[in-house]
Amino acid sequence: MTALLRRTALTDRPQPARLARAHRWAPWVLGATAVTLVPWAGLLAARLPDTTEVRHWSTAWAGLDLLLAAGCGTTAVLRHRASHWSSPAAAATATAAVLDVWFDVLTAQPGAPLTTALALGAVELAFAGYCVMIAVDREIPARASCPRGPVG
Repeated sequence: MTALLRRTALTDRPQPARLARAHRWAPWVLGATAVTLVPWAGLLAARLPDTTEVRHWSTAWAGLDLLLAAGCGTTAVLRHRASHWSSPAAAATATAAVLDVWFDVLTAQPGAPLTTALALGAVELAFAGYCVMIAVDREIPARASCPRGPVG
């Protein structure tokens, strides 16, 4: 089954002409976007206010954590099923974790809240690294089974 999943990777399938063109243009589109975003980020850094009043603050934070939870759950299920989709799910989950750390640290108040954000951020970055290891793992294990604890 694992060999079948590897053989049916997206790159091995015949591509429609439209999709093949999109693949050829991808480096140019992504490169141009990257170049364009650098001055845009500079403009935002120079023009946006340092503080702002935000509506739905708690909903935004809860939503980010729910996105992270959904990524963890999805990756767990896909990995358990030995699906080749577990790698992209793990990559997306790692991305969500890094974004969560970024915003947790940058929006924390000085003192204990910032210290807490930094400490939890270190744990979350380690978790993101674990997700990256899953994402780049070329071997899709056979259907996962739960590890058994000590008998007794």
